[in-house]
Amino acid sequence: MKTRLTTAADIKPLQSVLDQTELFPSEMLPDMIADFLSSDDSSDIWLTCELDGIPIGFCYATPEALTEGTWNMLAIAVLPSSQTHGAGSALTNHLEELLRRHRVCMPKELTDDCQAHPIGDKLRRVGMTIIVDSVVANIGV
Repeated sequence: MKTRLTTAADIKPLQSVLDQTELFPSEMLPDMIADFLSSDDSSDIWLTCELDGIPIGFCYATPEALTEGTWNMLAIAVLPSSQTHGAGSALTNHLEELLRRHRVCMPKELTDDCQAHPIGDKLRRVGMTIIVDSVVANIGV
């Protein structure tokens, strides 16, 4: 089992996850994720969990409006046949690890010691500061 940032190739398989879990209509997914996939200005985080190379689940988190460093997980779904095998925990743990490692703050000068990471690169492109090893996670499911 592997968790990673979601790609455009994941949309169809994740629509199947949505169809089977009925979390929300799968037709909404392409529009919901489009900004994350195409814009450097997106601060959303979309993670996919795969098993043997096939996406079996995802989670979606976004910064809480009018706060500093507070994030909310707005969606998490795993194929029913893959539930109770740790996929949801893997997604949540990966998201928490990203948020711990990369605390999001108001725009400031970037620190020189930031660790390279794909989500860190995305956040830096929108002018946010990444503070390594600071714990900030307000994840509500």
